[in-house]
Amino acid sequence: MRFLSRAALAAVCLLIVFSISAQAGVVMKVKSVTEAHKLSLPGQPEPRQVPETQTVHTYYFADGSVRADLGDTLSMTYQTGGDAVAMMRHNPKTWTAMPMKGSLDSLARQLEETRGKQAAEQMKKVMESTFRLTAEVEPTDETKEIKGYECKKYNVTMSMGMVQNKMEWWVTDDIKFDHELLPFASWSQLAAFPGFAEATAELAKINGMTVQGTNKTLMGADTIVTHTQLLEVNETDIPPSQFKVPEQYERQPFELGGGYNR
Repeated sequence: MRFLSRAALAAVCLLIVFSISAQAGVVMKVKSVTEAHKLSLPGQPEPRQVPETQTVHTYYFADGSVRADLGDTLSMTYQTGGDAVAMMRHNPKTWTAMPMKGSLDSLARQLEETRGKQAAEQMKKVMESTFRLTAEVEPTDETKEIKGYECKKYNVTMSMGMVQNKMEWWVTDDIKFDHELLPFASWSQLAAFPGFAEATAELAKINGMTVQGTNKTLMGADTIVTHTQLLEVNETDIPPSQFKVPEQYERQPFELGGGYNR
């Protein structure tokens, strides 16, 4: 009987371990281009000129988990059923947990300790009205083929305070993945704000992936236009560690409106 060499045996063992630990998943890359625009800032007499920017976002989906790499500096992870989104900054290596509910109550308790109950209740009312996130999805009958995918047009409106996003998305259901997790990847930076759960439930009505889209952000007199395009889709095995915060990352307190308490 011929025995495997140590190297071959090690390779077989590694393959077995990887096949057990890795999860079949989908990886997508999306290009985002924000047009050059003017941006009005408080206290500034003239709007600031902002040049065009381009970013590639990478999304990972596997077994009820999602991760979004938003460029090279910021990543988000979320697992189905979780009560927080983990936000990681890669330089420096820090992270915070953004609660998806109860964040206003937590802030109110902190304010009550320093400024009293009346001030805390007033702040909570202002936050509820000013920072409440809303979303409305309007499917249309328009269809067309984009990059080989059959796509359907959706009009989507998202608002929070004085900021309104009007979006035109061309969506395909040809790509098989857990589409209900997509809002947690695309809009996870808003996870702690009031109304996020209701907004993601509304966005989950869109059964598919956006292949091409345009987003117009209206902020007072300013309009910011961003175009998105799906670059590639790959089915591959994804290790569970991809959805976890690395041990060397230092945890920071979370602060609503700023993400980190610095």
